[in-house]
Amino acid sequence: LKKIQKVRTTFELRADRWDVTGYIWECTVESQKGREMRHRLSVVIAICALLTAGRTSAQELQDMLFALNAARSEIGRFDAESGALVGSFPTPVFCRPEGACGLAFTGYSLYFVDSTDPDQKIYEISPVDGTLWNSFAAPDNSIDGLAFDGGVLYAASFGEDRIYHLESMSGSVLESLEIDADLVGGLGAEDGGLFAGSIRPGTIFAIDPANGEILNSFATPGALPTGLALLGGKLFVGDAGEEKLYRLNPESGAVEEEW
Repeated sequence: LKKIQKVRTTFELRADRWDVTGYIWECTVESQKGREMRHRLSVVIAICALLTAGRTSAQELQDMLFALNAARSEIGRFDAESGALVGSFPTPVFCRPEGACGLAFTGYSLYFVDSTDPDQKIYEISPVDGTLWNSFAAPDNSIDGLAFDGGVLYAASFGEDRIYHLESMSGSVLESLEIDADLVGGLGAEDGGLFAGSIRPGTIFAIDPANGEILNSFATPGALPTGLALLGGKLFVGDAGEEKLYRLNPESGAVEEEW
């Protein structure tokens, strides 16, 4: 019992998405005896085995970047070290060629939004094959940037020049920050840091996620930095015009690598 409980607790601490297994566990560890108890324990062991397999798969995604090919309505997984494409799957809804879309990876699931989507929803999907897991209404009709950090889903609005803090399961607005910049394109967050982009000229802004204050800004190598991501303290920028992926110094904007 102690060993099984330890495995289950590890999953709860590391990923909110596995909390549902807690209900299975609570129903299982009642004071049952005899064959019923043995049967229930065997079910839990099977569940733990499945979760272990899922965790291994999720762990392999930790060093991946996700990028959108709007022209093909396709999301690609890229190796963050080499920039190599390692897999792809369809978007949950058809994308317009202009690609006013956003992606955010939580470490376990992927959020997707397209501001031209008639349903005006944010979709939570599998980062492996794009299976739809959840969806909820977007906070306004011009969301084209998403990021995730500290359990909060951030959504950038190019129409309102706002960044919303959203509850990641329901999409409820927790906070709305007005940003003193022309926001268009990507959004990236990690360990309390928040970056947003603007186009023509391409500019990246470091933003205080608590109050929306612009802390720093720098020019990008291309004019259309429509995708941003923070991974391991590194800033990645996808430029739609040049169809390139850049790794930039998050403080100076200097190009460290490009693919």
